Amino acid sequence: MHDLAHSVMENEYRVVLNGKSKDISPRIRHVSSNGLGILAASLPKGQMLRTYVMFETYDMSEEEDDFQFPCDVGLFKCLRALDFMRQQDKEEVEKRLLTSLGNLQHLRYLNLSFTLIEMLPESLTSLCYLQTLILMHWEELRELPKEMCKLTNLRCLDISHCDQLTHMPPKMGQLSCLQELSNFIVGGTNEIPCSGIGELQGLNLRGHLKIQILENITNAVDVPRYILINKPNLTSLDLMWDVEFGTSEEDRAREVLEKQVLQGLQPHRSLKKLRTVGLICPCWMMDTLTELVEIRLSGCRRCNHLPPLGELPCLKVLEIARFKNVESIGNEFYGNEV
Repeated sequence: MHDLAHSVMENEYRVVLNGKSKDISPRIRHVSSNGLGILAASLPKGQMLRTYVMFETYDMSEEEDDFQFPCDVGLFKCLRALDFMRQQDKEEVEKRLLTSLGNLQHLRYLNLSFTLIEMLPESLTSLCYLQTLILMHWEELRELPKEMCKLTNLRCLDISHCDQLTHMPPKMGQLSCLQELSNFIVGGTNEIPCSGIGELQGLNLRGHLKIQILENITNAVDVPRYILINKPNLTSLDLMWDVEFGTSEEDRAREVLEKQVLQGLQPHRSLKKLRTVGLICPCWMMDTLTELVEIRLSGCRRCNHLPPLGELPCLKVLEIARFKNVESIGNEFYGNEV
């Protein structure tokens, strides 16, 4: 039975490890590889390919690190899933993938993590069936395609650790199927078309969300009421300010604005993990978030005392850093029972 199953699957699925594989036939549908072997010579034969996944091994040699996809990805017009991680040669990525990305009209899943490219081509937005786009650790990625809103079937966008991104493309709120969004970067200039934080209003997000560069919000009116409180499936939230305030009138005005913005970003009571980096602690943290399991607070320079976090019944992990104005911690920190 095992031999029969192996024989049947041999023309459907192939794992290529360290060069140990037979030739890939034109009937092959799914290929996984660690970047070695017969791919360069025989992969172009498999033009009915549905899936290509490149995976890591823990003993990768320098030769494996330099592996490049052996042919133009546009040859595989039937591709549904493409894992193109760790392609380090910019010219090869441009040649093998980016110039023909728009040809992959049946693509549902695309992983381009750890790739050294500054921009994605606008042709990406023509992939109308794309559901998952993973761009983790693009150290040089500076901008997402301007017409991302055309990807109306997109359900997952992972841009975590893309530290050069400064804004989100316009009309992100039109991605009505989007359920998982790792990061939302608040843009800071009117010269570049971008999505304001209000675009999050209609998205039914779940899992983890990190909202960055919140100091770019200049008017609390830009934060719609209940923008996050209507998202019960959001379980983890990071709210990130990156600004130093002093004692001037302008600094005080910014502090007032931060309080107003923070008030508008109150999440649903089912939130499990909260992280904030800013001047103040959110007042709603103790009032409504009774299911919090993990809290990480940093940089609250305006806080003179700690909230009674011991009153949170489910809290298991607590991290507090850079509370420079807190001089002592009394029994009130532990809650009413102490």
